[in-house]
Amino acid sequence: MSSLTGHCMNTVVFAGDNEQTILDHFNQMEEHTPPFLSIMVYDNALHFDSRWIPPIRSLSEIAEQFDVSYKIDFRVPYEDRGTYTYT
Repeated sequence: MSSLTGHCMNTVVFAGDNEQTILDHFNQMEEHTPPFLSIMVYDNALHFDSRWIPPIRSLSEIAEQFDVSYKIDFRVPYEDRGTYTYT
């Protein structure tokens, strides 16, 4: 996945009994389903781009629907810091 200019690169690992179900859900989505862009599922994780910051609210709502928790690692454009983590 190549990050677009001004886009945040995100990697999400889900935990819970429905981990595979939520990955299947994202795998069935169109590649660009705002706020999730360039969606890919591999290595038991969700990878996507987003505009400027991660879509924590949208991601949390979907995770709640599937009764899973998640950890997201993301890289914010134009930041010197390598990555950030939100659990």
